[in-house]
Amino acid sequence: MSAAIVSPLTVITCLVVADDGWGWCTCDEFRPEYQLRTKIMTKHLIAFVIVISLILFSWLSAEAKTINIYSDSTLTGVAADTNTPPVYSVMDLPPKEVLQALLDRHCGPGVSTVRAFAFGGHTLAQMMVEPKPALGNQTLYNHILTTDADVVIVGFGINDVFATPEGKWQFAHSHHVLRSAAEWAGVKYFAETPNPVTYTTTHDSLLWEFSETLKWLADEVWGVPVIDTRNRLLAFPAWVAHMGDGIHPNQPLIVERMIGVFQYLVEAGEAC
Repeated sequence: MSAAIVSPLTVITCLVVADDGWGWCTCDEFRPEYQLRTKIMTKHLIAFVIVISLILFSWLSAEAKTINIYSDSTLTGVAADTNTPPVYSVMDLPPKEVLQALLDRHCGPGVSTVRAFAFGGHTLAQMMVEPKPALGNQTLYNHILTTDADVVIVGFGINDVFATPEGKWQFAHSHHVLRSAAEWAGVKYFAETPNPVTYTTTHDSLLWEFSETLKWLADEVWGVPVIDTRNRLLAFPAWVAHMGDGIHPNQPLIVERMIGVFQYLVEAGEAC
């Protein structure tokens, strides 16, 4: 038998596909059918290695990002049942954890970090002037101005409607001032509309006005759309059944809300 050079990959492939059992293939055994199978399996192996390499490269090359999200009690993960009075409990997956899981899935584990700052019962107007321990005894304006985050998302609105029913332009102006702080700090700023409520129709009508005013500002002045949580949740099937006390969304709506935030970040190129 004449000598021939056989690559280790060819030998291993021959071992796998040989019809006559296991054993080292001799040069005479490399008949056309073995050679064809070898080529096919080699191509599959190369394709597999390329796919895995691309996935690993995308994870390793992804830029680490920190995302701060600020809002009211709807960001705490507290939900209510339908009892009267309602009984409150912390849901299994609070908003921060839902968004973090989505980013980990998309960007790779730990590439992007979510930091949530929730202030129950607070208006955006309060946050502009009142220092908060959770913000290092700073106002929201100063916290954004000095933040090390790459992206900030600011919500609020539900309590603003209670405190100042005619304050839709003040609400939009507060967002505008915060966005200017973010620009000064070199941080991306995204505004989020408040979720709809079933507490009273008057309350929800005012929330619609606040949301539409904010959307006008974002579209016409900033040139950047808002994260439209309100309309996203209104489109969720039987959304009213998931409101509990009429103000705080429960788990299905929180997941839907965070999917919307996640998709917005991806489309803006700011997820990772």
